[in-house]
Amino acid sequence: MFSSIRNRLILIAGLIALCIVFLFPRDIQKRVSTDGGPMRDTVVKEVPIKLGLDLQGGIYLAIEIDESQGEVEDLEDAIDRVLTVIRTRVDEFGVTEPDIQKVGTSRIVVQLAGLDDPERAKEIVNRVAFLEWRITDMQELFRNALPAIDAALYEAGVRIDETTAAAAAPSAIEQLLATSDTQATGEDSTATEAEE
Repeated sequence: MFSSIRNRLILIAGLIALCIVFLFPRDIQKRVSTDGGPMRDTVVKEVPIKLGLDLQGGIYLAIEIDESQGEVEDLEDAIDRVLTVIRTRVDEFGVTEPDIQKVGTSRIVVQLAGLDDPERAKEIVNRVAFLEWRITDMQELFRNALPAIDAALYEAGVRIDETTAAAAAPSAIEQLLATSDTQATGEDSTATEAEE
Protein backbone atom coordinates (compact mmCIF):
# COMPACT_ATOMS: atom_id res chain seq x y z
CA MET A 1 0.00 0.00 0.00
CA PHE A 2 2.80 2.45 0.92
CA SER A 3 5.15 1.22 -1.78
CA SER A 4 4.27 3.93 -4.27
CA ILE A 5 4.96 7.62 -3.76
CA ARG A 6 1.39 8.50 -4.73
CA ASN A 7 -0.05 6.49 -1.80
CA ARG A 8 2.42 8.06 0.61
CA LEU A 9 1.52 11.58 -0.57
CA ILE A 10 -2.19 10.82 -0.18
CA LEU A 11 -1.57 9.62 3.37
CA ILE A 12 0.47 12.73 4.22
CA ALA A 13 -2.19 15.02 2.73
CA GLY A 14 -4.89 13.21 4.75
CA LEU A 15 -2.94 13.63 7.99
CA ILE A 16 -2.36 17.34 7.29
CA ALA A 17 -6.08 17.83 6.58
CA LEU A 18 -6.95 16.06 9.83
CA CYS A 19 -4.57 18.33 11.78
CA ILE A 20 -6.10 21.44 10.20
CA VAL A 21 -9.60 20.27 11.16
CA PHE A 22 -8.53 19.99 14.80
CA LEU A 23 -7.10 23.54 14.74
CA PHE A 24 -10.46 25.16 13.87
CA PRO A 25 -12.48 26.52 16.79
CA ARG A 26 -15.29 24.38 18.10
CA ASP A 27 -18.45 25.10 19.99
CA ILE A 28 -17.71 24.45 23.66
CA GLN A 29 -20.27 24.79 26.42
CA LYS A 30 -18.97 26.91 29.31
CA ARG A 31 -20.48 28.00 32.59
CA VAL A 32 -20.21 31.79 32.82
CA SER A 33 -21.22 34.00 35.72
CA THR A 34 -23.37 37.00 34.95
CA ASP A 35 -22.82 40.35 36.66
CA GLY A 36 -23.42 39.40 40.27
CA GLY A 37 -26.10 36.94 39.22
CA PRO A 38 -26.32 33.20 38.90
CA MET A 39 -24.16 31.06 36.63
CA ARG A 40 -25.50 30.21 33.19
CA ASP A 41 -24.35 27.93 30.41
CA THR A 42 -23.29 29.51 27.13
CA VAL A 43 -21.82 28.13 23.94
CA VAL A 44 -18.44 29.61 23.07
CA LYS A 45 -16.27 29.04 20.01
CA GLU A 46 -12.72 28.30 21.01
CA VAL A 47 -9.79 26.06 20.22
CA PRO A 48 -9.56 23.50 23.03
CA ILE A 49 -5.90 23.93 23.93
CA LYS A 50 -5.09 23.00 27.48
CA LEU A 51 -3.04 25.68 29.18
CA GLY A 52 -0.26 24.64 31.51
CA LEU A 53 0.83 25.91 34.87
CA ASP A 54 2.85 28.73 33.32
CA LEU A 55 -0.05 30.16 31.26
CA GLN A 56 -3.09 29.29 33.34
CA GLY A 57 -1.66 29.46 36.83
CA GLY A 58 -2.13 26.87 39.49
CA ILE A 59 -0.30 25.12 42.29
CA TYR A 60 3.26 23.81 42.40
CA LEU A 61 4.11 21.47 45.29
CA ALA A 62 7.52 19.92 45.99
CA ILE A 63 7.43 17.00 48.43
CA GLU A 64 10.54 15.49 50.02
CA ILE A 65 11.08 12.64 52.44
CA ASP A 66 11.88 13.87 55.93
CA GLU A 67 14.85 11.93 57.26
CA SER A 68 15.33 14.03 60.38
CA GLN A 69 13.82 11.31 62.60
CA GLY A 70 16.02 8.62 61.08
CA GLU A 71 17.21 7.29 57.78
CA VAL A 72 14.72 5.54 55.47
CA GLU A 73 15.86 2.02 54.59
CA ASP A 74 14.67 1.72 50.98
CA LEU A 75 14.37 5.31 49.76
CA GLU A 76 13.61 4.38 46.12
CA ASP A 77 10.72 2.09 47.11
CA ALA A 78 9.37 4.67 49.57
CA ILE A 79 9.33 7.38 46.88
CA ASP A 80 7.56 5.05 44.43
CA ARG A 81 4.87 4.19 46.99
CA VAL A 82 4.36 7.85 47.89
CA LEU A 83 4.12 8.70 44.18
CA THR A 84 1.34 6.11 43.73
CA VAL A 85 -0.57 7.41 46.76
CA ILE A 86 -0.29 11.02 45.62
CA ARG A 87 -1.52 10.14 42.12
CA THR A 88 -4.66 8.54 43.55
CA ARG A 89 -5.26 11.49 45.88
CA VAL A 90 -4.80 14.12 43.16
CA ASP A 91 -7.46 12.36 41.08
CA GLU A 92 -9.98 13.63 43.65
CA PHE A 93 -9.43 17.19 42.42
CA GLY A 94 -10.66 16.53 38.92
CA VAL A 95 -7.73 18.44 37.44
CA THR A 96 -7.56 17.58 33.76
CA GLU A 97 -3.83 17.04 33.41
CA PRO A 98 -1.98 16.96 36.72
CA ASP A 99 1.78 16.65 36.39
CA ILE A 100 3.17 14.38 39.10
CA GLN A 101 6.76 13.25 38.70
CA LYS A 102 9.75 12.03 40.63
CA VAL A 103 12.72 14.39 40.61
CA GLY A 104 16.04 12.97 41.74
CA THR A 105 16.01 10.33 44.44
CA SER A 106 14.05 11.99 47.25
CA ARG A 107 11.69 14.57 45.75
CA ILE A 108 8.26 14.51 44.11
CA VAL A 109 6.92 17.50 42.18
CA VAL A 110 3.14 18.01 41.81
CA GLN A 111 1.84 20.64 39.37
CA LEU A 112 -1.91 21.28 39.35
CA ALA A 113 -2.79 23.71 36.56
CA GLY A 114 -5.92 25.78 37.00
CA LEU A 115 -6.36 25.00 40.69
CA ASP A 116 -6.53 28.01 42.99
CA ASP A 117 -7.02 26.50 46.45
CA PRO A 118 -3.51 25.78 47.77
CA GLU A 119 -4.61 24.91 51.30
CA ARG A 120 -6.98 22.19 50.11
CA ALA A 121 -4.30 20.82 47.76
CA LYS A 122 -1.77 20.63 50.60
CA GLU A 123 -4.31 18.99 52.88
CA ILE A 124 -5.20 16.27 50.38
CA VAL A 125 -1.60 15.55 49.40
CA ASN A 126 -0.29 15.53 52.99
CA ARG A 127 -3.11 13.76 54.81
CA VAL A 128 -2.33 10.60 56.72
CA ALA A 129 -3.45 7.32 55.19
CA PHE A 130 -6.13 5.33 56.99
CA LEU A 131 -6.39 1.55 56.76
CA GLU A 132 -9.48 -0.17 58.07
CA TRP A 133 -10.19 -3.90 58.21
CA ARG A 134 -13.78 -5.02 57.79
CA ILE A 135 -15.45 -8.40 57.64
CA THR A 136 -17.06 -8.64 54.24
CA ASP A 137 -18.64 -12.09 54.68
CA MET A 138 -21.54 -11.01 56.89
CA GLN A 139 -23.68 -14.04 55.97
CA GLU A 140 -20.81 -16.42 56.89
CA LEU A 141 -20.87 -18.02 53.44
CA PHE A 142 -17.22 -19.06 53.64
CA ARG A 143 -17.65 -20.58 57.09
CA ASN A 144 -20.71 -22.51 55.95
CA ALA A 145 -18.82 -23.78 52.88
CA LEU A 146 -15.93 -25.23 54.93
CA PRO A 147 -17.62 -28.61 55.62
CA ALA A 148 -18.30 -29.05 51.88
CA ILE A 149 -14.67 -28.18 51.11
CA ASP A 150 -13.51 -30.71 53.72
CA ALA A 151 -15.78 -33.39 52.23
CA ALA A 152 -14.48 -32.69 48.72
CA LEU A 153 -10.89 -32.95 49.96
CA TYR A 154 -11.73 -36.23 51.74
CA GLU A 155 -13.24 -37.64 48.53
CA ALA A 156 -10.18 -36.52 46.59
CA GLY A 157 -7.97 -38.56 48.89
CA VAL A 158 -6.56 -35.85 51.12
CA ARG A 159 -6.55 -37.38 54.60
CA ILE A 160 -5.05 -36.55 57.97
CA ASP A 161 -3.62 -39.30 60.18
CA GLU A 162 -5.51 -39.87 63.39
CA THR A 163 -2.30 -39.50 65.42
CA THR A 164 -1.29 -36.20 63.78
CA ALA A 165 -4.87 -34.89 63.76
CA ALA A 166 -5.20 -35.31 67.51
CA ALA A 167 -1.85 -33.61 68.19
CA ALA A 168 -2.24 -30.90 65.54
CA ALA A 169 -3.42 -27.48 66.55
CA PRO A 170 -6.35 -25.93 64.69
CA SER A 171 -5.44 -24.42 61.33
CA ALA A 172 -5.14 -20.68 60.86
CA ILE A 173 -8.48 -20.55 59.05
CA GLU A 174 -10.17 -22.44 61.86
CA GLN A 175 -8.61 -20.11 64.41
CA LEU A 176 -9.77 -17.10 62.42
CA LEU A 177 -13.32 -18.30 61.88
CA ALA A 178 -13.88 -20.48 64.92
CA THR A 179 -16.17 -19.53 67.74
CA SER A 180 -15.07 -19.96 71.33
CA ASP A 181 -16.45 -23.52 71.62
CA THR A 182 -14.67 -24.92 68.54
CA GLN A 183 -11.42 -23.27 69.58
CA ALA A 184 -11.64 -24.90 72.98
CA THR A 185 -12.18 -28.43 71.61
CA GLY A 186 -9.79 -28.04 68.66
CA GLU A 187 -11.72 -30.60 66.58
CA ASP A 188 -10.83 -31.13 62.93
CA SER A 189 -13.75 -30.80 60.55
CA THR A 190 -12.36 -33.57 58.28
CA ALA A 191 -12.48 -36.05 61.13
CA THR A 192 -16.17 -35.30 61.81
CA GLU A 193 -17.03 -35.59 58.12
CA ALA A 194 -15.29 -38.97 57.91
CA GLU A 195 -17.29 -40.32 60.84
CA GLU A 196 -20.59 -39.26 59.31
